[in-house]
Amino acid sequence: MSYAGLTPPFNIRGLTYDWFDAKWLPVPRQWLTPDDIRYAYPAQDGSIHMVFPYTGADTSVPDSKALLGYLLAVEPDGIYGTPGPLILERIGWDGGITVIDQGHYSNTVLVGSGGVAYGSKDSGTVHDIDRIDTRTGSVQPWFRSISENLRAVGTDGYGNPLIVAVDSTGGSIWLATAPSTSDEPSGQPLGRFSQDPGTVTVVAVAGVYWIESTTAGLFQYNPAVPNSFGRVSSFTGYIAGPCY
Repeated sequence: MSYAGLTPPFNIRGLTYDWFDAKWLPVPRQWLTPDDIRYAYPAQDGSIHMVFPYTGADTSVPDSKALLGYLLAVEPDGIYGTPGPLILERIGWDGGITVIDQGHYSNTVLVGSGGVAYGSKDSGTVHDIDRIDTRTGSVQPWFRSISENLRAVGTDGYGNPLIVAVDSTGGSIWLATAPSTSDEPSGQPLGRFSQDPGTVTVVAVAGVYWIESTTAGLFQYNPAVPNSFGRVSSFTGYIAGPCY
């Protein structure tokens, strides 16, 4: 599913479809836990609220004002946010703040399930995506390019990142299943966009990747079919969740 014309502050009625409770939720997909049990949102007073869709119970998470409203992702172990330009923090559901990382651009950090996150950094003309262990804070170089800007846009079922690499001629998308510090992109290239794809969202259903671009439309990639990356719709927007 996709939703067109979506821009912050997410002031439309439904952004994510919750299959568990059979209802639309007023938050982007990354603010809903992977098990669909609860979601979070930033309140006007600066705190982060937790909501259980099944009952509608809405409570404030203790000490969550420390995130300054910069909510990034919601996972079973708590709420992740980026209250500073190089800061990734987690607040547990009962309060308690953990600074996880202070070395990657906050607007590029992707928090995946299973205790991993990915963030980008630059060193001169070298662009890197690093894997961050959200439990220990340890950092491992994962993907590099000397000519393209990089951003992690999703993960596969094993926590490996899907990375969009953009240059002056367009963009490509890669699945990086192992760490590398090669000066050129390494991993499995899934396909290429003929233009800068803008914001990219990804969801995997039954082993097939659905890849939505805000400028180029909806693409599909099936790992079981060689050279299967292709556009299936010119509809642009954001993926609201998987369809079953």
